[in-house]
Parts: sequence; C-alpha cells; structure tokens
Amino acid sequence: MPSIIALTARSLRKSNRSRKALEYLTSVIDTESDDIEARFELEHLLYEVGNIEEAVKQNEEILKRDPNFAESWFNLGWIYATSKGNVHKGIEYLQRALGIHPKNPGYLYTLGCFYQINDTRHEARDAFTRCISNSPDEPIRRDAERRLAMLQ
Repeated sequence: MPSIIALTARSLRKSNRSRKALEYLTSVIDTESDDIEARFELEHLLYEVGNIEEAVKQNEEILKRDPNFAESWFNLGWIYATSKGNVHKGIEYLQRALGIHPKNPGYLYTLGCFYQINDTRHEARDAFTRCISNSPDEPIRRDAERRLAMLQ
C-alpha cells in the first residue's frame, strides 16, 4: 500500500497541482529516502515536467532499494526508448520488468512496439502474441492484434 506521502503527492498531482506535489515530495524525500512509493511519485512528476535526467535518477534510486520494483524497470525502458532515443536500452529495461512480471500485458505490448521500431519483427510478433494471450478482455489486446497482423 502506498505511503501517506505518496498518496498526498498523488492526490495533488491528480488535482492538477503537479508543481505543488513536486515541491512537497522534494522537501520530504531526503528524510523519507526509503519510501519507494514516494520516490515513484516523484519520478512521475519529474518526467511530467520534462526533467528526464532526474526521473532516471529516481528510478535508479528505487532500484537500488528494491531491484524487483518492475514499474521502475518499465519506466526506465520507456524513458530510454522514447526520450533518449535508445530503443535497444529501452528493450533491455523492459525485459528486466518482464523478468519480474512476465505476463503483464502493458509491458509485453510496449516491448512489442519497441521491437517493431527496432525492426526486429520476429521478437515483435512474439511479444504481441504473448500480450494477446495474457489480455483476453483488455482494450490493449485489439491494438496488439492489429500490430501483429501488420507484421505478418
């Protein structure tokens, strides 16, 4: 369950007060350095305001404390592939997230998209197929099916 610090920041962020949430988290994160959920909220906020390097640092701090925090592996993959232009590194990080949650349809779908961008069709097909088999009723399934059909 998220800490009160993380919940407070999330509430501020969802009420369109991201700057206030960022100020709040920045002021308490040093004293609450082991609060992974608070760091995760801080990472989201930093990413939202375009502070990519600090978002990367927060994910790295989270993973030092908990290397099984799959969401941070996923976020690093997303950042490297989309903001830093390093799809190969993005794929590496997504594979780490999938090592923790191998059936996560969102992770599988994103991995398929990154493979598609990287023009590794076989791996993209495999990721989309796995996504489809793990998301029978989710909207993501339809898009994965569409992308898989384009790869045939």
